[in-house]
Amino acid sequence: NIIKGDDMVGDTRSQSVKEIFDRIYKNEKDNVRQKRQTWWDKNKKHIWHAMLCGYKSQNNNNGQLDGKWCELPDDSIPQFLR
Repeated sequence: NIIKGDDMVGDTRSQSVKEIFDRIYKNEKDNVRQKRQTWWDKNKKHIWHAMLCGYKSQNNNNGQLDGKWCELPDDSIPQFLR
């Protein structure tokens, strides 16, 4: 949600990410929020796997992951319900 720009908690991380995307797209007239969403849709699988699956595999005794740990969360569910 921080990447997409719709995080419930407006903290310094959210602001930092917003500033980064604003710099990246400063010469674009298109909706920056939509570009953030598009970027997230393209990259969420890789980010999710790096964050959660990598963590779980390092802390698993046999190095194997149960597939349920690597399922992507449903972004269409409101953040406070996930």
